[in-house]
Amino acid sequence: MDKASIPQFISLKEAGKISGYNPDYLGQLIRKGKLRAVRIARNWFVPKQEIKKIISSMPDSNQQNILLTTSLKLLVAILFLLIAIGFIFISPQFSTRRDNLPQNNQSFSTGENLEF
Repeated sequence: MDKASIPQFISLKEAGKISGYNPDYLGQLIRKGKLRAVRIARNWFVPKQEIKKIISSMPDSNQQNILLTTSLKLLVAILFLLIAIGFIFISPQFSTRRDNLPQNNQSFSTGENLEF
C-alpha cells in the first residue's frame, strides 16, 4: 500500500481552524452523514481530503472571509503587543532614570523644605 493512498486524519479542532467552521458544526455534519470521519474514543478525526472538499465547495466569498478573519486576528494581536511594549518602555513608572527624583529634603512641587 502506497503512503500517498493512506488518508491523513486531523482532529475536529484542527479541521475547524483550517476550514473556518466551528468544530461543533463539523461534528453536526458528521452525525448527519455529510462529512466522513472516524471516531476514536470520544474524539472525531476527519481525513484532510474531506476538509479540502469542504473548502473547495465554499463560495469564493467565504474563502476570502476566512483569510481576512485570520489576517485580522493576527494584525490585532500584533498591534496589541506593540501597544503593550510601548506602554512598558514609555511609562514613567517603569523608567530607571533617577534624575527626576527629589534629593534629600527637596519637595516635588517647589523644591523648598516643608516644615510642620
